[in-house]
This record gives sequence, C-alpha cells and structure tokens, in this order.
Amino acid sequence: MDALFILNENGSFIVEKHFRGRVPRTVCEPFLDVLTSGTVQPHLVPKVMSADSRHALLHVYRDKIIFLAVTAREVCPLLVLELLERMFETVQKYFGQVTEESLRSQFSTLYLLLDEMVDGGEPATTDVNILEMLVQAPSVLHKVVETVSGGARALSEMAFGRSGGSSSSNVQRNTAAAISGEPSGPEGAGMGTGTGVGAGAGISGCGSDVWWRKGGLSYAANECWMDVIETIVGAIDGNGRVVHSCVNGEISVNSKLGGIPDCALSLRTPALLEDASFHPCVRIPKFHRDGLLSFCPPDGDFKLAEYSLPEAQVALPFEIKAVLVFKADGTGAQLSVSATTRQHYGGNPNAPQHVVENFRLAVPLPSFVGGATLSQTSPGGAVRFAKAQRAVIWTVPKLTDEHKHNMEGTISYEVEKERGPDGADTRNVKCVALVDFSVKGWAVSGFKVDSLEIRGVNYKPYKGCRYTTLGSGLEFRIDH
Repeated sequence: MDALFILNENGSFIVEKHFRGRVPRTVCEPFLDVLTSGTVQPHLVPKVMSADSRHALLHVYRDKIIFLAVTAREVCPLLVLELLERMFETVQKYFGQVTEESLRSQFSTLYLLLDEMVDGGEPATTDVNILEMLVQAPSVLHKVVETVSGGARALSEMAFGRSGGSSSSNVQRNTAAAISGEPSGPEGAGMGTGTGVGAGAGISGCGSDVWWRKGGLSYAANECWMDVIETIVGAIDGNGRVVHSCVNGEISVNSKLGGIPDCALSLRTPALLEDASFHPCVRIPKFHRDGLLSFCPPDGDFKLAEYSLPEAQVALPFEIKAVLVFKADGTGAQLSVSATTRQHYGGNPNAPQHVVENFRLAVPLPSFVGGATLSQTSPGGAVRFAKAQRAVIWTVPKLTDEHKHNMEGTISYEVEKERGPDGADTRNVKCVALVDFSVKGWAVSGFKVDSLEIRGVNYKPYKGCRYTTLGSGLEFRIDH
C-alpha cells in the first residue's frame, strides 16, 4: 500500500501514514462521497473501489473506525484487506478499545506499530507476539516521559523498549553499540541464544527456530487455556431447510507457560482441519503424519489454527417461523416471528442441552416503510424499529423451552401506496430475517479435543478447553 488513512464513520481523518511518498487526502474523495452520502450504511460501503486512473481504495470498518488503504500498484485485494484486519487487531491488542480518543492519545505507539508492520508499503512484521517484543505497550510512565521529555525522545525510548534513564546515557549506549556493530536494543535479549540474557540485542527469543517465543519466561502460575470458536453462516428457506451453510472455526490459545514447553494436542476429529491455516509454531509434517498438533507456543494470546468447512451439514439449535403480509389496500403490513428451541440439536440425545444466548433477529424492510408498532413475549427481550436502518430488531438474552418466544407488529408506510419508490408492487417485496446468536459449550461441527500434553517442563500447568458456536447473519427467508 502507498498510504494508510484512519477515519471515523463520519469521514473525519484521525491518523495518516505514508509509505511510498506523500499521497494527498483528495485521493480519498470517492470513498468519502459514498460514506457521507447517507444512502449507504458505513459497513455496506464497497470494500474495494477505484479512486482515479492511478489509485485504488481498500478499507475495513470495525467499531466505528475505518482503516483505509491507498495503493497505486497491482495487488491482490485480499492481501491488503487481511493486512488492514491485522492492523486493527494489533491496535486493539495494544489499546484495548480502538476509538478516536485512543488513537489520538497513543499516536506515538501507533506510528511505531505501523512502521514495524509495513516496510516500504509491503507487509513486514505482523505477528503480535513479535511486535510486543519490539514495541512496548503504552503505560502511564510512557505518557509522563512523552509529556516531560518531548515526542522525539519518547519515540526513541519506546522504540528501544526503555521506560526511563538519562538521555545522555542512552545516546552514549546507542553510539557505542553502533560503533561495535551491535544492535542498540534493550539489555537482556539474545536472539538465538535460547537463554534470554546478554546485552545489545533487539529481541529476546528462544532461538532462530522458535522466533515467535520470548526467552527467559517464568510464571508463578503456569496455565494454558484453549477456545474453539465456530461461526455458522448460511441461508434457510421458509420451510426450515438449510439452503447453504458454512462453518468457519478457529482455535485460540492463551499460553502463560514458563521455560520452553513442548505441547501435543490430540484431536478426536483431525480430519476437520484438512483445510486449515496454522500458526508457524505448529509442526505441520507431524500433523499430516499422526494427526497430532505438536507445537511450542508463543507467549500470550494467539490463534493456533483457523479452518473452514464449506457446505457443512449443520443442525441449528432453534427454529424460526416468520411471516410478512403486505395489506392489499396498501396501508401497511403485518409481521409475525416465532423462535422455538430444538432438543438434541447436537446429534447426541444423551448430551446436555445448551442455552442459546445473545439472540438477535433483524428484519431489514423496504425504503418506503416509515415505522412499526411492535410487541414481544420473551422474558427480558426487547423489540424496536430502527429508523436509520429501516429494520425491525428483536433481541432476547436467552432462548429457553420454558417460555414462548414470539414477536409481532404492524408496519406502516411513510405514504399509503401499493407501489414502492421504484414502482415495484409492495405486496411482492421479499424480505429476510438476519439472526445472530451464541451457544457456549458446543461446537456445531463436532470438533473435539481429546487431550493436551505439555512436556519439557518441570511443573504441572493448569489447562482447559472451551467451545463456543456463533451465528453470524444467518439468513432466514420470510414467507409472504
């Protein structure tokens, strides 16, 4: 990419970073015109668009913040979009929440991260664990140093991982290191030594073959926790038949293990990972040979594997019945929706039934709809008409079989008519219900971890695994 612009959802510039010469903000005008037109929601703006005869614009939209990349070279769009996603995740890891305020207040750390992640417009260091060794996370002390000493010195100290010390001693130390040909990073590193000790190296690592892991790690409580998260996307017709479905999964690990542990993860269904991408720590030949995930983990949070199961046969934990009837006289429409939980949806009649949580159903309506009078029967639930999105939104904290879950209402038009603004017969308008939900303790694909062995250490760590299934924009077609 040639440049990166970070904006809010209103199109105001927050931060900009140029990698191949300066790119004027006017290049972003085609994107800003669509964003601020009011006809398209920010998350629906095309991810890739042409700016002019030379430049292309690519962006990701997360948490009301837009990461917009400008490129003047032929490039795979997915590569740029993935890099932008990685940037957002990294900033989120460092700042907690990615907001306009956090980006402005921590701009020095942000610029250091961008310098490490992109070199001359090309992806460089994007692994969070490596970045944490290169760029220290912001702290109160760093804010004080930056305020008292000035931005340039603070940037220099943060780049080398220092939190204090006199500027003269720092300069002398860096000068001596430069004369001797040694890197001028923090003391206590030693890339490739495996010890994590020694002066003058930039990164503390366990060796060149385990570059993703810091050296000299020690914890009072050693633990390794795993999360298997699967997300269902797909479409279901009016009769409840699955027309299309896909399951996307990830294995996330939070490792806080001292020393150099050697982990072996045994899976009950290793065939599900045939189409998977693995973290560099995984010994892939051993997995292909034995079906065993063997790895030396990085420190902290990381994604061990990501996998996709296209055309997967899924059993949903609930059934949706939705009917939308447009009145013949053109005065409005009647909407009714019911949600019913299913028993034994996991395929095992002896397995405990899990609760559907964070249920959210949204019905986008045509542009000529002006409002709705709605009601629902779910305990703790709520239903409303979101005028900005022209959608009916129904939320239920928990779906259980102890209560009936129904929602109904009358939809009114802005102007009484039988035809919409485009001349189409309103009685023939087709709508869908988009459903999000979560179920804890259940993996829809049947993915199961048998055991996790941790060898090469002299302690007994705490370990565990959790399963979560998410629904993301499941499309239920509504009967008319």
